[in-house]
Amino acid sequence: MEAQVALLFAYGAMQELGPFRVASDGKTLHQNPYAWNKVANVLFLESPAGVGFSYTNTTSDLKNSGDKMTADDNYVFLLNWLKRFPEYKDRDFYISREFRGALCSSPHT
Repeated sequence: MEAQVALLFAYGAMQELGPFRVASDGKTLHQNPYAWNKVANVLFLESPAGVGFSYTNTTSDLKNSGDKMTADDNYVFLLNWLKRFPEYKDRDFYISREFRGALCSSPHT
């Protein structure tokens, strides 16, 4: 499953959003003229804790997760991230999500 998550992230970051696309030969890259990073900053946040590349230093987070805990964790993360990178505080902010039902995503998070 971890390889599948990594592949999905790589696909999203590369093909959907990133500055490069994989060429038809599967070995080389070419620039993506429609890359989001030309007009926006993109922050990937995987949740709940323990999913994909997410991290927790509290093993109870892995057993006691739920929509409320996930929402609270995401809120705290964003507040702390903006404290760490205050240059982004005054920029427009939008939230979007990708749903990967087979990978334990809840439609409420």
